[in-house]
Amino acid sequence: MPRPPEPTGPPSPIEDEFDDIPLHQKRPFGSGLYKKAITFVPASSSLKTVNDAPATSGNSIADLYLSMVLPPPSPTKVTLEDKPPPNQETTEEPSPSSPPLCCPSCLLPLGPDHEKSLAHQLSLPHSHPPSALDRSRMGLQYLSSQGWDPDSRRGLGSGQQGIQHPIKPKPKDDRLGLGVEIPKHLKGKSSPPKEKLLDAKKVRKQYEQEKKKKERVMKELHGDGKWEKYLGSGAG
Repeated sequence: MPRPPEPTGPPSPIEDEFDDIPLHQKRPFGSGLYKKAITFVPASSSLKTVNDAPATSGNSIADLYLSMVLPPPSPTKVTLEDKPPPNQETTEEPSPSSPPLCCPSCLLPLGPDHEKSLAHQLSLPHSHPPSALDRSRMGLQYLSSQGWDPDSRRGLGSGQQGIQHPIKPKPKDDRLGLGVEIPKHLKGKSSPPKEKLLDAKKVRKQYEQEKKKKERVMKELHGDGKWEKYLGSGAG
């Protein structure tokens, strides 16, 4: 019977366990692994792997930023026709100057600080605050119904002349008729005397006087003459 052919593939791990090669003749572990080739640096080349960047100043960084943000400047082309000849003298003709703009309120030429000037502020129409009159007053309501505006700063007359405020009423505490004038010698009698305000010293003195008066009255009402003969006037 013919013998089967031996396998030509790599040996199985089971066959490696029963290998007949002695231990001191086996290759070390990892000897069959692939290794990367070592690139040697020649002596003539520099050892730096990164080239040194040129030192940039602050102005160059600012110029770079402005070139990125601002639009590029439009180049102005200068031709030979625009340049005057070297021997010919250039004479500039004075351009007709336009008249300066004037302010319509103060009629002064406009400048950078014209609105802050005193002349311009005085020429402006001033705004007045509203009238402080009480709008709930009956007299003011009657005048407003007749066409008078309290905030117009005009008079009360038909032609807006006269006083600008209604007459302030005064309290009338007497029973005299309207337009009656009291004579001067009767003014003091008709009015009651005003009470005078007392200070602390006068109030204390007045209290002591009233206290003595009260003791004298009580003594006269409830006193007994026969006891006073023996005990004196302080008894009671």
